[in-house]
Amino acid sequence: MPINYQEDFNRDLENIEQLISAPIAVKDIVLGNLKKLERLPYTEQTKVNNTIRLIENIENDSLKKEFDIIYNQVCILAVSALSATIEKYFVNYVNSNVHDVGFNKNIKLDFGELKKYNFNLKPELGKIFLEKDNSINFQDLQSILRSFEIYLKIKIEINEEIKNYIIFYQQCRHIIVHKNCKVDKDFLNKVDENANFKKYRLGDTIQLDEKDWSNIKSSFIELIKNISINKNK
Repeated sequence: MPINYQEDFNRDLENIEQLISAPIAVKDIVLGNLKKLERLPYTEQTKVNNTIRLIENIENDSLKKEFDIIYNQVCILAVSALSATIEKYFVNYVNSNVHDVGFNKNIKLDFGELKKYNFNLKPELGKIFLEKDNSINFQDLQSILRSFEIYLKIKIEINEEIKNYIIFYQQCRHIIVHKNCKVDKDFLNKVDENANFKKYRLGDTIQLDEKDWSNIKSSFIELIKNISINKNK
């Protein structure tokens, strides 16, 4: 049965989104219970009302930093989920279309490696491409587009705005994970002015928010859709 990559990826995003929705759901439950408290003595009612206001503003006040961290973390997880889905598609496509895929002449296997695969490369060919070609990086859009064109002979069509969103958030993920959220020269080289949606400058701190999460979901889903419509392998 063919894999539905779009459904699987949407499910991954829904699971990731639980990091955002869970604390908000807890907040709503607490507020709901507090607002049910009535006819308390003046002093106690004042305390309850103050607590309600505090919790209502929790995302913008006392725990703002903690909520901000969540959006950076879901970016990391979403890029990883995107990469894993594309890798699965790539490997399955190669293994299912051995006679149609392209080859990189620089990929070579010695006798020991052939023996490792029992001299039957067909079910492992996609995996071999990934192991042997270090230029394949499914957390980098340019590498994704290049790898699909070289190996799968598929030219992924995607509009410029979506492309820029993907590049931006993939590079944000890299900075969050490897550079302690601080924008460096490499980020600015890879994210041109049109793709730098938050106008980050050298030394700025990457801080994503609810709007970014919406952009991440829509752009990543669009990429998976455009990939999987070629052949549902």
